[in-house]
Amino acid sequence: MMRLRQAPAIAMLILLAWATTAYAECAWVVWWHTVGGRGVPENFNDWKRVKASATLELCRVGAKTMAGELYGILKGTGSWDVVEQDLNVPSVFARNKNGERVSNVFECWTDTMDPRK
Repeated sequence: MMRLRQAPAIAMLILLAWATTAYAECAWVVWWHTVGGRGVPENFNDWKRVKASATLELCRVGAKTMAGELYGILKGTGSWDVVEQDLNVPSVFARNKNGERVSNVFECWTDTMDPRK
């Protein structure tokens, strides 16, 4: 009788282990999330799929690299004053000379998820 009660629990553990392994093996995607603030047209909220990586660690490295590159681009144009750059959460917050503010955040999501939905 005890063995019959244990079977569902064992099956559940096997399924959970399989699902966890499948989740860990999927690809990761860097998404670029841009949100406009004061002075930028209302409802400016855009997600762009930028780069796929085989692992979460590679995705995070890619996100930090992209944030650093965007920082350099915005800084070099002369039309944006970069307010803040944070590579712990790969992001660049910028303000232009008209006071318009834009938030750029690079996030890693599994390739099975779409943050736009």
